[in-house]
Amino acid sequence: MMNWDIVPQVTGDQQAVWQEAADTWRLPYWDWAADPSVPSVVRGDAVSDLGMAAYDPIFWLHHCNVDRQFAIYQNNNGKDQWLTGATKGTDPTPTDNLYPFHTDTKFNHWNSDGVKGWTTLGYTYPDLAPETDSSGTAPLELVQKRLTEKYGVLRRVLHEVGSTQNIEGLDNDYVINIIYNRFPLNGVSYSIHFFIGKESDIPESPEDYKLSVDYTGGIHIFSSNYWTRGNENGVNCENCQKQQNNHQLSKGQLPVTLALLQRALHDDKRWAEINHLGKDHVVEYMTKHLQWRAVAVPNQLLKTDDLPDLKVFFKTGRAEHPEDPAQPSKYFGYEPQWGVTKDKFGGAKPE
Repeated sequence: MMNWDIVPQVTGDQQAVWQEAADTWRLPYWDWAADPSVPSVVRGDAVSDLGMAAYDPIFWLHHCNVDRQFAIYQNNNGKDQWLTGATKGTDPTPTDNLYPFHTDTKFNHWNSDGVKGWTTLGYTYPDLAPETDSSGTAPLELVQKRLTEKYGVLRRVLHEVGSTQNIEGLDNDYVINIIYNRFPLNGVSYSIHFFIGKESDIPESPEDYKLSVDYTGGIHIFSSNYWTRGNENGVNCENCQKQQNNHQLSKGQLPVTLALLQRALHDDKRWAEINHLGKDHVVEYMTKHLQWRAVAVPNQLLKTDDLPDLKVFFKTGRAEHPEDPAQPSKYFGYEPQWGVTKDKFGGAKPE
């Protein structure tokens, strides 16, 4: 994105770093924020407060990246794929005003349709830009090729391993899905951290989770400390109230195929029980080794009773990864493996 209002404020030797970061999924912020002296979402400092985070320039870049992801989705799935699936009469529409943001000095407000065409606002993104100086967008095949080259780590690894080793199950795919409630703690944010290893090896302190070799990833639930049930002293937020009163649940996903392949290929003794990506073999391994912890900001370990709506699923599926980077990967046929999760805190089980 052409972040001319932000990038020039960074020192010269850092401008290129931040410009590139604004065009990728991972900002340097997350490496910088690992320093204990820096305010952190995980540690519960001001940046984890919804009212304060809006003043953080790094969060502005996160919003730029969200806009970029919407633009890529629209480009790759058809320009008409825009805020579809809303419940009529219940959810806001694309033409509803987005208070308090106005388009002019007469206080006419923005709505979602007003930002549907990003190029009409005078900018685009390198992933979508044509190779010439024309004002259009790049061909879909070129956009897909760029995305594959930038983010297709699993795809590249699978092709390389498949060409040099006979490993079972390279066409399988594995994901962790979760269903959660944003408001079980009356607006306090929290995270679900996942590990593939022995439960006894999980660090005692949540501050050390990400230092564990078994740490596989996590999902952060950025809640709202605005008004919610039981927190009537917060700032009024009608949408937050409606979501909580309707018991609205959300979903998240963590891909783990690459983490499992790493363990299958590595000769570390701690991973001796996994040798390939065959479905039955992986399910047996994950039943024994998939662990997770729920932690509220700042670093408060949560109990089962704190998150009654939490449901963690482990799913197995199939994937096709074409050699041609201009062709997208295809994922399909996912099935829940109840045995992996049914006896664990927050684990999904057959209804």
